[in-house]
Amino acid sequence: MLRILLLAVGVVVAVSLMPIQSTQPSTFADPAFTRYFQRTGTQGRALLWGQGPIVSIVEPFTGAPGNRRLVEYFERGRMELATEAEDGASRVTVGLLVREMATGNVQVGYDAFVQVAPAAVPIFSAMPGLPADQVTYANFADDARSHTADRTGAEVDAWMTSSGATEQIGPERVILGRYDPQTGHNVPAITDGWLAAAPLGALSPLEAVGRPISEPYWIDSGKGPIGLSLVQLFERRAIVYTPGLPEGERFTVTSAGRHYYQWRYSAELTPAAPAAPTRSSFSQLLPGGDLKGLTTPDGFKSERLDVNVTDVVDIAVGPDGRVALLRSGGRVDLYDPRSGSVAAEPFVDHLVNPVALAWSGTSLYIADDRGVYRYEDARLDGRPNQSSPVVSGAMSRPTVALGAGPEASVVVLGRPLSPGGTPEAADAARLLRIIDGKGDLLRAEDLPGGSGPMLVAPDGSVWFVGADRQLSSFDPATGDVTARIDLSSLGANASVVRLLLYRADGTAGATASDILAVVRDGDSGARLVRLLPADQPRLAVPAGAVVEFATGFDRPVAAASGLDGSLYVLDAGRDALYVIRPSR
Repeated sequence: MLRILLLAVGVVVAVSLMPIQSTQPSTFADPAFTRYFQRTGTQGRALLWGQGPIVSIVEPFTGAPGNRRLVEYFERGRMELATEAEDGASRVTVGLLVREMATGNVQVGYDAFVQVAPAAVPIFSAMPGLPADQVTYANFADDARSHTADRTGAEVDAWMTSSGATEQIGPERVILGRYDPQTGHNVPAITDGWLAAAPLGALSPLEAVGRPISEPYWIDSGKGPIGLSLVQLFERRAIVYTPGLPEGERFTVTSAGRHYYQWRYSAELTPAAPAAPTRSSFSQLLPGGDLKGLTTPDGFKSERLDVNVTDVVDIAVGPDGRVALLRSGGRVDLYDPRSGSVAAEPFVDHLVNPVALAWSGTSLYIADDRGVYRYEDARLDGRPNQSSPVVSGAMSRPTVALGAGPEASVVVLGRPLSPGGTPEAADAARLLRIIDGKGDLLRAEDLPGGSGPMLVAPDGSVWFVGADRQLSSFDPATGDVTARIDLSSLGANASVVRLLLYRADGTAGATASDILAVVRDGDSGARLVRLLPADQPRLAVPAGAVVEFATGFDRPVAAASGLDGSLYVLDAGRDALYVIRPSR
């Protein structure tokens, strides 16, 4: 079952936000899919699938080999490649898409489910001339979650509108002919008669459409001479009966494959669609197994890069994709992970005990014992055009953090040292300075003390961890500091050493859903977690959630993300630079 642990204000959820990987669209991705498609016969293919496959993707699925499985989306359904049968042949199943859309109970593994809001996707979304408040799959949620009485022999007298179900005599007398005790719903005799004669090929009605999960309802569909249809949801497909049409056209099924894809991934189902879902895929379980090594979520792959990082104390990814390596000896090297070379090219030398760096625009900002200096590389050729100080004076090293701000600005956080270098109390205030792209000071503000990290959001707000172990945000426009998440739920020995925004598609990310934290668990290793300060209705995750992302690190000291969705983690305990990438 889904492993979820809720802890008061801080919420630890053992799931992870993961993308999917696409394969070549418009062709069958596996011979087993081809064979299954052919089993339905010529007429059955048009009825049950609508056409050939639109897109084939690899979706994470806990319990499947590699915790993932190959699926193929069609206009009217989804095929899934299950584990191999005893005879070694691949087994194909048909997705329970309609059930998931109606209940919001999404299956993410053989024994794992995530509860989200039911699909507010119109049943007849492709029909012109319908009102804006159309009936959606979500309108059937109460039916799909409950049983009704056996009404065999009674007439269908229920209507469904966007406001809910009502009772009224239908446009045609339809009698309920059967009751399914397993799901607790009645099936019209006319539907059973059609299923018995329908062109389903070698598929049984149970395999083709599943069991009923709702009662039949009359709905304004815009179809047929009177614009009304009788709709009943089954597990795999929704059956539509439209009186007044020619006899061979009265029964059809909805575009469940398209509707499900639109709901799950907030993207239209097209051959080019697979690039879109990386942002909004459902929560998935982290794979189990031995955690002594690096463990990344399904849908990601990791690699240890072959570059010397023995004396590196911080990293930052530049606009050209090269990784800046800040070495304790006073040098910055640029490493290109795409070049295939293990060598890193020198960029800046003669720094004085450097502690942190950050790229903002085409400038690299570096903090050392003299203050903060800017090195501009306008041509992105690895040779700084000019350098200039933007902050003078040393800061207490454990309190220093740099972050790239909007419009090539930089944010400097740190506790200035007194003239004699006398250290202050650990909880003394830290000075936050916002410096524009020209090096001019825009704002200075005292923030709560501590030595925790910070990040700068795209809107310019500054998020930081204070001595009180709170993740808080500072709004430069108002000067307000707001506590967001109590991080004590991470554990008594846990400490956050780095914050960053990360999205697998390489975009800037949002503080509501894309904050990653590097967490050290004392001497027990380290991990990456996602911090969710805002409610996540699609994932049924409340505000304050802490979501496990990757485990198995030793002593990470820095992390940075690239524009291509790469996530770099510097592990000083192993003298290793790891890269985690979406498997797409």
